[in-house]
Amino acid sequence: MTKPEPRYVVDPRMLVGEQTFLLPFPPSVNGLYANIPRRGRVKTSRYRAWALEAGLKLNVQRPKSMPGFVRMTIRAVRPDKRRRDLANLEKAISDLLVDHKVIEDDSLIESLSMEWVSSDMAGISVTLTSILPNEEART
Repeated sequence: MTKPEPRYVVDPRMLVGEQTFLLPFPPSVNGLYANIPRRGRVKTSRYRAWALEAGLKLNVQRPKSMPGFVRMTIRAVRPDKRRRDLANLEKAISDLLVDHKVIEDDSLIESLSMEWVSSDMAGISVTLTSILPNEEART
């Protein structure tokens, strides 16, 4: 029996390595879209405003495109004392990185780590690391 072809191949010489970005705190996934009669799901004004601000801050940091698989680490500072679901922050961040062509597709995030941190930093820190695909996990 032959081994299936990998679904995505990248020349290891093209791997960027690692880069970290500081971004404003994103809206929760629950506040990204609204259901509008006869239009369907549309981005909320809050999400559009965050995407514009975060995109400008991302561009100032001059991100490099990262082809292939990546590991993403998100470190977030709690903006207030309200209870928040950390996992609800990832979607806006990964979509921003795709929209700005930092990563090709969020399906290429092979590993995701998120944590709350105490820091003087406001918002979030996102670290992307180029990795080779874990073929054993795909079979």
